Amino acid sequence: MYCSRKKIGFSVFLFSCVFLQSLSALAKDPPVITALEPPAGIVGTEVQINGANFSGEALDNKVRLGKTILKQTSVHPNQIRVVIPKNATTGRISVEVKNAGKAVSNADFVVMPPLNVTSISSTYGAPGAKVTISGSGFSTNPKDNK
Repeated sequence: MYCSRKKIGFSVFLFSCVFLQSLSALAKDPPVITALEPPAGIVGTEVQINGANFSGEALDNKVRLGKTILKQTSVHPNQIRVVIPKNATTGRISVEVKNAGKAVSNADFVVMPPLNVTSISSTYGAPGAKVTISGSGFSTNPKDNK
């Protein structure tokens, strides 16, 4: 309305400036994923996605493991927590933020098979005694087996 009182040339220029300022206000920095904690887990594991430029509103973030949509349990601009569902398989985690773009993790999140203990070599012993636990689903990295 203000523009209509000016000359045509100035009016077009003024309208363009107002329009570009409005667009720049809507533009957001693209999301970035910096880390996945933990980088592997079984179904039901809660994963913390660290990064920047996520939306603080869960509805504005679409989080996936491969093509599988992940449920967001906590959302902040620099961190999202999700739960690994039953049908998930190993793959990259992505976060797509409304009107800002998409970020993809640098490495796969590894969906591990569930732990299955079949036997324990000793059911009692003194502190420090050696115990052997047999089964499947253990990590090849001993520090991951807790």
